[in-house]
Amino acid sequence: MLKKPWFVVILCLLIVIGSTLYNVHKDLDPQCAQFKNIFTCPGGIAEQLNLVCTASNGIVKLAEKYGVDEFDTFNTEDICTSLRLSIGDAEASELASLYRMLIATTDDLRNSLRLKELSAADAKLFSDFDAEYLTAQRTISESAYNTSVDNYLNKDLRTFSRFFARLCGVKLPTKFA
Repeated sequence: MLKKPWFVVILCLLIVIGSTLYNVHKDLDPQCAQFKNIFTCPGGIAEQLNLVCTASNGIVKLAEKYGVDEFDTFNTEDICTSLRLSIGDAEASELASLYRMLIATTDDLRNSLRLKELSAADAKLFSDFDAEYLTAQRTISESAYNTSVDNYLNKDLRTFSRFFARLCGVKLPTKFA
């Protein structure tokens, strides 16, 4: 018979493991890519993040005009730029971290502007930016994205599949939290 049966056993194991990894990648990669599509679809979280950035930049310009703390305005602009550049490349959890920082700094600017006496035109402009900002925030918080990711990772995907997904390079979706 065979002079080296252990070689055949190892070869069979490698074939089984290789085909398992290939099939896991082939099946899970498109499923996980769908979450990125949900995140970036029209009206999705990515679009709302852009709206938050636009409104924040408008609030920054008003804050600069009325002499609000320069550090706060610079910090808000910097975070907004980082967030916009990260959309499409970063994980949802990383974007959520930048989003939380942007909300904190923008809220400080909004509170400072409320204490200032704005001209009628600037008060209207601030009101418009504020409404856009709050609407985008509400849309993000009401998004079903996190629930979908949770259901997929905790109900649809088994621990075995998660383990093999990581081994074969599938990027599992992350929550926007």
